[in-house]
Amino acid sequence: MKKLLLITVFVSFVSLTFAEVVVLKSGRTIEGEILEKTSGYIKINFRGVTLTYFLDEIDSINGEKIVPITVVDRIDKKDLLERIKATCKDAKRIQIKRIRDENIKGLLHSKTEEILEIDYEEGIMHHTAKIKDGKFYTDFHDLLIEREMAEFRRKGVSSEKIQQMKKSLDELRQKTVDTLTEKMKGKEFETYFTDEMVYTRFGDRWVKTESPFSIKEMREFLQAEVDEEDFKQMLADSPEEMREILKLLFIWNKNFYDVSAVTTISEDIFEGKPCYILDIREDIFDILKGSLFSIPNKGMSSDTKFFTYKEFISKDNYLKLGSYLNLAISIFNPKSWMKTIEGDLVIEEIYSYPKEKISLPPELAQAVPVEESEEIIMQDMQGMFDILDFERHLKDGFKFER
Repeated sequence: MKKLLLITVFVSFVSLTFAEVVVLKSGRTIEGEILEKTSGYIKINFRGVTLTYFLDEIDSINGEKIVPITVVDRIDKKDLLERIKATCKDAKRIQIKRIRDENIKGLLHSKTEEILEIDYEEGIMHHTAKIKDGKFYTDFHDLLIEREMAEFRRKGVSSEKIQQMKKSLDELRQKTVDTLTEKMKGKEFETYFTDEMVYTRFGDRWVKTESPFSIKEMREFLQAEVDEEDFKQMLADSPEEMREILKLLFIWNKNFYDVSAVTTISEDIFEGKPCYILDIREDIFDILKGSLFSIPNKGMSSDTKFFTYKEFISKDNYLKLGSYLNLAISIFNPKSWMKTIEGDLVIEEIYSYPKEKISLPPELAQAVPVEESEEIIMQDMQGMFDILDFERHLKDGFKFER
């Protein structure tokens, strides 16, 4: 949302004046206005974005140490998880509203709102996403420029020539960042999954490809008793494009079926409803370590450095009300001059259980097969690849028209 400069400056001044300092156990420091504080969590305005942090993630607020919320000892874990398991099996439709907040240091920040609807009876899954706010930073480009300037100085290029090249690259860098930021904000995504096909919208056109799994199979997998060794064998036997999906499904499965996955149970209010809070064991995510966001052909891999995962279960009917995930990710690329890129990921989810069926829109009948869709995809993504111009000019030794 665009704001008048005067209002922006005033709001920024007020935020800084009343900023509170939150130090996380991960070592990260957050400064901003605390919007809400309960017995279990706080919500803080960080540079215009509302972030949620649970008290057991926080070391101190304004220098005062935080005492964790009281754990409920009287609850029988096995009995509670069995009740959750039985309730989930009865769910015919699920809607998940998700806020995804990503911050990759020096490169970009984005806040995305998503809605995921699953209709097990009709065998349809519908996913929509919109980037509500986002910004590309110049730090990454600044490092590239300084690296290349040092190389030119080493080769004996005159200071005057280097300054001319740096000025041109600074202008190109800012144009690149502004273009990418503008393209990212408001970007929308939409996909339908069926047992046979996956339909993805690009602009006002739809592209289709064969579905790698069926909704029925997904539900059966979530309800199956699968141990880690069986799952590892399943991964080895599955096509590569299915493995990341299976890993995520396994995490969801384990949260409900393994008593040892739940470390503590506490109580609080979630979305105005009394609930149990289930803290999930950190090493549940070990199955993802070294593979999340990995691109084997390019030698890339990733790891999680700090992790919090909680689930909120209704006290009234044992339905899942929501979840909260907070982790720090390191992405490694041994072939790049920048070996490691670090970032934070926070995902907040709210669950509901609608009665209305999901139906496929009629325009999907005109969907274009993916092998014939290159022009449609490139047209929709036009402008998102401007970053390549910047890197190409670096590789060409700044031989570009001025």
